[in-house]
Order: sequence, then C-alpha cells, then structure tokens
Amino acid sequence: MEDRVNAQRQRKIQEILERDDVEYKDKRRKERFGKFADAKSKEDWERLAKEESDKVEKENLEKTQTAQQSGVSFTLLQSDSSPLDASSPPAPPERS
Repeated sequence: MEDRVNAQRQRKIQEILERDDVEYKDKRRKERFGKFADAKSKEDWERLAKEESDKVEKENLEKTQTAQQSGVSFTLLQSDSSPLDASSPPAPPERS
C-alpha cells in the first residue's frame, strides 16, 4: 500500500516538474526572441523584421521632425548591415 502511494506521489511530482519545465522553456524563448519567438516560417520572420524596421524608421522620422522644430540638428548614423534587415532575418530558435 505504501509503495503504491509513493509511486503515485512520485508520478505527480514528475508531472508537475515536466509541466513547469515546458512553461519555463517557453518563457525563456519569449524573453530571448521577443516578438520573433512565435514566428514559424521565414515569411513570418521577414514580416516581423519589416514591421520592426518600419517602426524604427517612423520613430527616427518623428525624432528628426521634433529636432528640426526645436532648432536642433539631428543626424542618424546608419549601419550598412542592419540586424533587422529583411534579407537576413535572425536565425529561428533551435528546437530541443
């Protein structure tokens, strides 16, 4: 009787640990990849990269306009290789 109770307890503990492990891995994946975490295909990655690039471009335009209205010069330095360049989306997360 006691062995059966212990076995049930161990099974329950194992189930809880497995469920927590899945939740923890999902949380870490989302923290690491942000909005890219749920992308399933190359097209998803490209769309998200373009959205992010458009957002940054819009913010920079707003900053430039605000600076001009304030009489301040605002120069944006651009890199030749943007990490959000749609032609080279970030690598998808590795599946374990």
